[in-house]
Amino acid sequence: MSTLTSSISVENAAAEFHQKGFVKLSGLFSGEEVHAWKGECDRLINLEIVSPENLRTPFKNPAIPFPEKIDPVVDISPLFKSLAHDERIINVVHAIFDNSPLLFKDKLIYKLPSMNGYGLHQDWSWGWQHLASADDLLSVSLQIDQANKDNGCIELFEGYHERLRTAEGEERNFNDEERKQLDHSNAHLMETMPGDLLIFHSLTPHQSGRNHTTYPRRSLYLTYNAERAGVLREEYYKHYMENIVGKQMHGHFV
Repeated sequence: MSTLTSSISVENAAAEFHQKGFVKLSGLFSGEEVHAWKGECDRLINLEIVSPENLRTPFKNPAIPFPEKIDPVVDISPLFKSLAHDERIINVVHAIFDNSPLLFKDKLIYKLPSMNGYGLHQDWSWGWQHLASADDLLSVSLQIDQANKDNGCIELFEGYHERLRTAEGEERNFNDEERKQLDHSNAHLMETMPGDLLIFHSLTPHQSGRNHTTYPRRSLYLTYNAERAGVLREEYYKHYMENIVGKQMHGHFV
């Protein structure tokens, strides 16, 4: 049995993921590595490409002069590109898939003070259904800052990753009736420390709240697909830019 951290093995992490629909991992990355991530966030947000007209850097709240996210990000960040292929992440994702992982999509979420969160949804409903089986897609959220209820940490619903709960083919969040079908006692506010990882299934319902603090809640999202599903990244981003972001704003992608 291979060791992932001092407290959990790769195999046990995969087993917990399959049972709950997610797993939280701590202790894989050093304070020095996290410090470098923070510096990279600062560098990226000051690039000339950060603009309300750029589809890659949507400004979710016009009153806040910073982007909601940079999506995609690894093609402009050698540090985050290397992280996306780090064996500490790849090994556990491989164990979950029982197959080699390929990078499907990636984004850097800033969640700066006063930024809103995301409504309750399953990732698979947002342009993923036509590309791969839900079991062949998962996301890894690397925590760059401390996350808690006050700054809008992610909330994951345990045990609801067995099926799609919105209408097939519709790209949207849950409606009120669908929200009521979940037992909210199975919701977990994932308070985390810098360097922690959250890995969750593409059907795990999740949401996050507004950042009510004076400090950011930055996180790097790396989504992988199992190699058996094929190379899907280019096809996904074409759909994303044309049918999701492109419908929400007019602009260009650089």
